[in-house]
Amino acid sequence: MFVVDASVFNKLFLDEPDRPQAQALFRYAIRNDVQLMAPSLLLYEALSVALHYEVPFEVVHALLDAQRRAGFTLIEPHLALLKRAEEITKSGNPKAGHPALQDAIYHALALETDGTLVTADRKYAAKTGKFGGLVTLSDWQESIPV
Repeated sequence: MFVVDASVFNKLFLDEPDRPQAQALFRYAIRNDVQLMAPSLLLYEALSVALHYEVPFEVVHALLDAQRRAGFTLIEPHLALLKRAEEITKSGNPKAGHPALQDAIYHALALETDGTLVTADRKYAAKTGKFGGLVTLSDWQESIPV
């Protein structure tokens, strides 16, 4: 099972160099019946990015609907998950910085469900790699366990 964060999902509608890798991840999940999920905040983060890049909300909505029909699930975070995200967020330090709460919520979902967070955010991965349960999109391969 993979938890994808907004940095990965957004590549489905943004023209970025690693867009093919994000598309490959979603295709792989569909072909291999691998569960993909994200916390419900993904919708709002994706819409915010769409607004910034002047991508119509309909594009994001259509992509999300298509992914949901293929099995992608949005999860409303519960208290235990939020407490784990709080722990991750507090793990940083003033010099290197603290992980953002939104990013930590995705990571906590992966940890709480014994899944793997797939993120394109290398800075987040560097700050929180010690918690395990994550891989960067650039390092993701079909051979990585789900």
